[in-house]
Amino acid sequence: MTEQLGLRIGACSDPGQQREGNEDSYLVLTAPARAVGVDAVLAVADGLGGHQAGHVASPALVAALSTLFRSGDYQQIVAYSPQHPDYYVVVLKEALERINEQLCDMTIGHPELSGMGTTGTVAILSGVQLFWGHVGDTRAYLLHDGILQQLTQDHTWVALQVESGA
Repeated sequence: MTEQLGLRIGACSDPGQQREGNEDSYLVLTAPARAVGVDAVLAVADGLGGHQAGHVASPALVAALSTLFRSGDYQQIVAYSPQHPDYYVVVLKEALERINEQLCDMTIGHPELSGMGTTGTVAILSGVQLFWGHVGDTRAYLLHDGILQQLTQDHTWVALQVESGA
């Protein structure tokens, strides 16, 4: 289905100007790697710079998403039918919440991981529909017919200040 829609996927990563290390991770799942039910799962995560173990958190998020969507286990985390219009919205919400708990559990008994965090942006393409969920300030954009459209809003203190007019 992704070939019929003309989906082109690329990835590039850069540590930026503030940090030496790169804590970016990404996931591209298309046929035949992904489970039946979705045409593509795309994710990007960026470990929180300045926090401990961002270099652990971002690949852990991506690995957990990969496991859920390669195996089809994502279908077990939502109690109603995939035909429901917001099925994949709820799948993304539940997946991100579950993975957040897994990341918190990783810190138990590992003080070197305490305070680790990552941003995460995930998109699911199913048929002609695109669903996304995210946390943090790793943005999702849609490029269509030469027009770039920002799909997500940053979850940061600065974004809240701008939104409130401060």
